[in-house]
Amino acid sequence: ALAREGKTTLVGQLAVSLARAGRRVILVDGDLRRPRLHRTLRRNLYPGLAELARNEATASEIVQATDLEDLYLVTAGHCDAASLEAVSQGRLDSFLNSLRDQFELVLIDSSPLLTTADSLILAHLADGVVLSVVQDRSRLPRVFEAVQRLRAVDLALIGIVLHGTSPSRYRSYYRSYTIDVEARKS
Repeated sequence: ALAREGKTTLVGQLAVSLARAGRRVILVDGDLRRPRLHRTLRRNLYPGLAELARNEATASEIVQATDLEDLYLVTAGHCDAASLEAVSQGRLDSFLNSLRDQFELVLIDSSPLLTTADSLILAHLADGVVLSVVQDRSRLPRVFEAVQRLRAVDLALIGIVLHGTSPSRYRSYYRSYTIDVEARKS
């Protein structure tokens, strides 16, 4: 829903896990205003999506190999008003759709849902959306608002991933849930 709720960490770890499992994955940094994936994967920021949107780079120039076999990256590039306008006009749609033909999985890291329209624009190209929520940081009304925003534009919410739960807290919850379920069965 908002910044600093683990979305970049989540999508990065998911991409690495899937690539290590032998899947051909491309990770797209669609957070044009606050890109981070280039740092995480130690790649150049540009050329990236912004340069492609402004016709300053070609599709083949912005796809970067990473140190991990089967994992590729498209960085955000250097964002400006012209690249944001291009995104809003759908100038990246054909490129992002073409990635489906080249890769088994296309994962897009976007800007937070409640702060910009960019994320909803990119989400229309996706099969589904996963929300990232951080224990004791994310606020339920904001998470609910993000879900409502997705529903309002008919975007599929695949699920919500909760970060920051201590193992002891989870075990306690899981234990009480298991006991309750088993009690209902008998």
